[in-house]
Amino acid sequence: MIRSRTISRLPNNKAPGPDRIPNEALKTCGPLIAPWLADVARACFAIGHYPRLGRAMTTVVLHKEGKADYSIPGNYRPIALENTLSKILEKVIVDCMTDMAEEHALLPQSQMGARKNCSMLSALTLLAATIKSAWAMQRDFVVSMLSLDISGAYDNVPYVRLLHILRAKGFPEWIIQFVQGFTGQKETSLVFSGYQSPPIAVATGIPQGSPLSPILFLFFVSNLLSIFKEGATQGIGFVDDTNLITYRPSAAENCRTLEKAHDTCIE
Repeated sequence: MIRSRTISRLPNNKAPGPDRIPNEALKTCGPLIAPWLADVARACFAIGHYPRLGRAMTTVVLHKEGKADYSIPGNYRPIALENTLSKILEKVIVDCMTDMAEEHALLPQSQMGARKNCSMLSALTLLAATIKSAWAMQRDFVVSMLSLDISGAYDNVPYVRLLHILRAKGFPEWIIQFVQGFTGQKETSLVFSGYQSPPIAVATGIPQGSPLSPILFLFFVSNLLSIFKEGATQGIGFVDDTNLITYRPSAAENCRTLEKAHDTCIE
């Protein structure tokens, strides 16, 4: 539940959302407001309610570095700025979901990023160990890897599929209802080059900039890695990057195997 420590861990120098409340202001008032926010959180979680104040966002559209043509929409990165108070509630849900994921092994061990003790270094260590294990089985094995990136990853998460996965993983209904409120009925104003649009309804995706989005995305893609957790073709993921590794006597065999694995991923 919300304590002064929850508020004190908020990062500094983060742009606020439509409520214009900076994290520094909440941290200064943390000991005073924490009990009141805790009461609000208990009431919301008891009925699985996501507050209406969290449904309004501002989306800042930033240039991706090193792009030659900024007339192409794909060369921009949208960052969602949520109301600061709603992000505190989301952080509590993140802690709950993360603890459940680790305690009950709800995510594949080969899925890295946005998890405790699962950094990029962990992913590289697992990759090196997989290669060494293949060579230990048969020294002349060729190891090949196919790297895939999910285009527009956060923006293209379908709500119905996400909620289905969370139910299948065994999350309690109050968390499901909270996430449903988080994903549904959102609207945002686009801000770029000194222009701010009127509010626009958001029909799909999870906001890049919310503390809740990374853990939700890990659950959304978790079934993909689960397909390749055994046998001579294995998967290692880092958030939206998926790497398929296979090892056989020849590179040609590996290519045929990875082609079939790619088809499975597309399905």
